[in-house]
Amino acid sequence: MIFDLGEEYRYKGMIDWLSLSLDASVLPDALRCKLDCQAGRILKISADGELQWETSSWESIRSDTHQVACRLGSYFELKGSPARVGLPNNVFGSLDIAYCADKMIAFVVERFSFARSDLPPLSDWRCTRIDVTRNVFMQSEAEARQAILAMKQMPSGRQKVSYEENGVYIGKGSRHQTCKVYHKGQDAIRMQCQKKAFYTEEELALSQYLLRFELSLKSFSLRKLSKFIHWSQLTPKFLLDAHDDFFTPYISTVEVTDMGMLLNKLLSVAPTEAQAKAAYRFYLSFLLEYS
Repeated sequence: MIFDLGEEYRYKGMIDWLSLSLDASVLPDALRCKLDCQAGRILKISADGELQWETSSWESIRSDTHQVACRLGSYFELKGSPARVGLPNNVFGSLDIAYCADKMIAFVVERFSFARSDLPPLSDWRCTRIDVTRNVFMQSEAEARQAILAMKQMPSGRQKVSYEENGVYIGKGSRHQTCKVYHKGQDAIRMQCQKKAFYTEEELALSQYLLRFELSLKSFSLRKLSKFIHWSQLTPKFLLDAHDDFFTPYISTVEVTDMGMLLNKLLSVAPTEAQAKAAYRFYLSFLLEYS
């Protein structure tokens, strides 16, 4: 398996999801046969018993610390978090998209006794989703939760905003780009309970202080980008800039030069003084992290 620990912690950000596909006709015949033989099938049968269509189901390729799903049809498709390949959870990971993609591909094909070099280069692959994620470390779990509550008071902008118990979701369902801001601690506990990720007690405790900012670049946005650059050549700087461009309007809802004015503004709109101050400290930590 391709894995470089130094690469996983190089940048202040990470790729937390990739959806990749490759024309199945270019796969080695032996690999295509193995994938097809081991895949589950989904069928649609009409009321009179006629088979209307048949397709492969998504198969989870997993071990104690990894999980990526694949499916074989006219395309060989992969999806999952590259951070989970080689690491027990997805709190941190790499922002090098070529490294992340090769790591996922190698992990899957090695389970079928093939090497990454047996498949075409990334230039032949398509990408339909990239999740770019950054963490903001708050001073306490309560402050992280208060910051989420404060964000729910902010203007929604042009995209649809939905609020759930653990976070704020913007543009849900869009095929261009979406985002979510959520409390990583609650998510970590859920994933640990479902045995989909593994945390030490210390890691689980520290995750309670984290706010997670996640931008999903979807198929329409990536299709537009492909006219100018192949997805595998997107640099960490480009991905971080895209992340900043999306989130800044939602964080910087008021143009101010005096940070005291911002605190007064938050005090006037937040339900409680504690929430206003938590949002203010969060804003300062956000500026420090993203500067």
